[in-house]
Amino acid sequence: MKEEQKQKYVDDIVSGSLPDQESFTKEEMNYIAMSILAWCAEQIDHTWLEMKHDDIDNLVANCEYKTPNEAIQDVEQGMEDEMLGLRDFIMDYFSPSL
Repeated sequence: MKEEQKQKYVDDIVSGSLPDQESFTKEEMNYIAMSILAWCAEQIDHTWLEMKHDDIDNLVANCEYKTPNEAIQDVEQGMEDEMLGLRDFIMDYFSPSL
């Protein structure tokens, strides 16, 4: 597989579409699958970085939690919401292409 073809596949994936071909070789399918997984990993990294708090002390000071459990539950709920949103984003990203 030529480098130009690999780049085209990556460009298609990044733009939210799948390569427009009738059939693919095993090598092409492997490359496309690995590219999609790499794209998904980048989305996970991005979401994780957005979820992290650099200033935990300030976050706690500005929140009015009555118990540590309440704070933990709130953080867990926020993380769950972010991860489920990411899951939906990944699933919907290629949907128009299918």
